[in-house]
Amino acid sequence: MLQDLRPALAAAVGEGLVVVVEGTIIYLICRYVVPAKPEIAAPSMAKCWLASLVGNVCSAGAFPILVALYEHFNKV
Repeated sequence: MLQDLRPALAAAVGEGLVVVVEGTIIYLICRYVVPAKPEIAAPSMAKCWLASLVGNVCSAGAFPILVALYEHFNKV
């Protein structure tokens, strides 16, 4: 499906799908796992997708920093 897209667009579509799937999994876990505090309401689907998006943005931001640190400390 993504073979005919340009690489940047394919990566964006793939990451978007990851956000949707992760957010849905978070939503399902929050809905069907018995909560430790029953008085707390389960989050909405939008909040779960937002949590997934924030997590992926943090990962995307941390990756170049970690690569730079690796290259800095592993010079040959």
